[in-house]
Amino acid sequence: MDDVNIQLGVGDTVIDLSNTLLPKAESVISIRHIAGKVRILVPYDIEVAVYHSVVIGQAAFFDHLEPRLINETISYRTSGFDQADQKIKIITSMIAGNLEVKRI
Repeated sequence: MDDVNIQLGVGDTVIDLSNTLLPKAESVISIRHIAGKVRILVPYDIEVAVYHSVVIGQAAFFDHLEPRLINETISYRTSGFDQADQKIKIITSMIAGNLEVKRI
């Protein structure tokens, strides 16, 4: 998988990375979304960093929940991200919506 740039409109989206072959490097997924829910499913053996910007919404990263975000930018990083060979950097920007990043 090369770096991915996704632009979405309105609605719910699921991005499943469970069957994706990732290089032994950092991969970047950039998502721009107007309104709705974005759900990203990540394999257990991949380390993740998330940078999320939203006007109004909420975010859930594995076991971490941000229930009310209003005009905020937040970040989350798994504990082994810096040392991992295979890792994903997820950058999202939304107007209104929810982001959920889960292990699968």
